[in-house]
Amino acid sequence: MLATEIGGATCLLQVSSLRDGCRGVLGDVKTSSLQLGELLENDLLGPLSLNVHVNGELSSEHSDAEVSGEILRLGINGYDYDSLRMKGHLVNREFNGLIEARDRNLRFDFRGLLDLNDEQRPRYDFAMDLEEANLAALG
Repeated sequence: MLATEIGGATCLLQVSSLRDGCRGVLGDVKTSSLQLGELLENDLLGPLSLNVHVNGELSSEHSDAEVSGEILRLGINGYDYDSLRMKGHLVNREFNGLIEARDRNLRFDFRGLLDLNDEQRPRYDFAMDLEEANLAALG
């Protein structure tokens, strides 16, 4: 368990040596009210509490993993989202998979790709079934 002034994290990970500086990573990561905005120096982001399972490989230049789990709390722009579930493939800053939201003010099912590797030209290719969005409550 890691406890800091900006929140805590628990990692139960099995790490193995692969090739060319890559490490295999398998296990679970949990955070509790991790102040994501402070960590990433982004004022729009707030606390993050999640439980995710990871199976993949990491190096100093590359990440490639299957991820699944739930986000119990994610603060964005002053609103704390809850009840988010995800399952998909994460390569660097590209996610391809499913996201399900069952927040009291936002309900949707997302299937597809979010590619944020190129900050100037992000790429999106997805279908989303938006069931409910209380925009006034979301800010």
